[in-house]
Amino acid sequence: MRPEGYHRRFTAADAKAAQRALDALAQGGFYGDTGGSKDFAFKDDCGVKPGKVKSLTVSGFHNSCGGCVVSFRDATKGVKGVTGDNAKAKIGTAEVTGEFDAAELVEALNKVGFHVKVKCQSQVETAIERRRLRAWPGLHGTTDPSELGSVVF
Repeated sequence: MRPEGYHRRFTAADAKAAQRALDALAQGGFYGDTGGSKDFAFKDDCGVKPGKVKSLTVSGFHNSCGGCVVSFRDATKGVKGVTGDNAKAKIGTAEVTGEFDAAELVEALNKVGFHVKVKCQSQVETAIERRRLRAWPGLHGTTDPSELGSVVF
């Protein structure tokens, strides 16, 4: 994790140049705070869907050394429900596992400076979805009318 007060400041000729710089940083897997600027910002292009997940595969983050992995793991440990990950130095893709909120994980990684993109998100079935599948099992992926039975509303 970065030490408290760890900052890098950049200056740009104008907002357009600043946005190009932020886009380049994000492409390199970095994320930062722009101080609430309305003229430029890191793009929200992570692709995360809100809600509980059992696993989340993220990619594109800066991960050049063991220190990056330590920062990655420190960030994920702070997310309630995360039980593990397979992050390795010099590999910019990792799967995080447990039962946790996907958006909270991305926010935690952004907070420590990682710009991530979601590759694969395994949603947790909701209680309503489980009841629906038990009540009408034929509605889950079948097209065979004999398996559907009849439903009266």
